Amino acid sequence: MTFYLGKRCLTHEESPETANMIRNFRSTDNTVMVLGYAKAGSHLTLSILDQLGVNRIEKLVAGDELISSIPFEYQLQSNQKAYEIMERRLKATSELLILPHCHLAPNYFPTNFRGKIIFVERDARAVAVSAYHMFTKLSSLKPVMDKYQANDVNIFAQLMFQNKLWVGRIEDYNNAWKKHFDKKPYSVLFLKYEGNLCTYRFRLSK
Repeated sequence: MTFYLGKRCLTHEESPETANMIRNFRSTDNTVMVLGYAKAGSHLTLSILDQLGVNRIEKLVAGDELISSIPFEYQLQSNQKAYEIMERRLKATSELLILPHCHLAPNYFPTNFRGKIIFVERDARAVAVSAYHMFTKLSSLKPVMDKYQANDVNIFAQLMFQNKLWVGRIEDYNNAWKKHFDKKPYSVLFLKYEGNLCTYRFRLSK
């Protein structure tokens, strides 16, 4: 579901039921979603929003209704009622609330998203290096990395740039989203990881 152009791993985390649940997610005007290719800078953007005083939805604790900080598309791993809880919390306030960050491709994104999207881009070379070091630390991805013989950061980067890995290319992902944004009236702020942080704070505060 997360990975682009039909190249998947971790298929046990996907199902038509989950895909439909995500597409039918009911957002509100006060919803904020940080969106982008994995390792493009979602966590940096979230930390800037923290500094601006915007609340993350997972930090609103109510009994056992816990929301994880893992990506939006994987929330059912931690709580089978996660999307229902998020919808309820969004409706209960008029203040901005940040959903867990998201790496979904356009065809899996909530169909009638009403909130604000912060779309993060990053240099493909930096993404490749960051992804390599993260993936090599995940035991669940070791069989996949071995299959692609991606045991060196330079080999991994070359495979990614040539679109030979299961995650697809960041350029294709970004272009697909920009085409999708042109077709639908989303409220979108585009940010680049390599941009000036002071400028980011100013733009986000607006």
